[in-house]
Amino acid sequence: MVNDRAGSEEHGYGLLMAAVPPSKQPMDATGALHQLAAVPPTVLLGTPFASVVQLVSPDAPNTVLTHLRTAAAAPGP
Repeated sequence: MVNDRAGSEEHGYGLLMAAVPPSKQPMDATGALHQLAAVPPTVLLGTPFASVVQLVSPDAPNTVLTHLRTAAAAPGP
């Protein structure tokens, strides 16, 4: 028996960002992303397949804008 739903499931797109405002005592922004990256896409996005991009302390606004536009244009969740 062939599962027709397997080929029709949407592909999700997730953008994980961690940034810390500049301060005298900088914090580690990467700690939370490692744990979130281990979470399956079905939990984060409700789809079994997803592209997940991690941005840690992005310093270029255009980089963030480009990834936000890509995520918004993705047809899936």
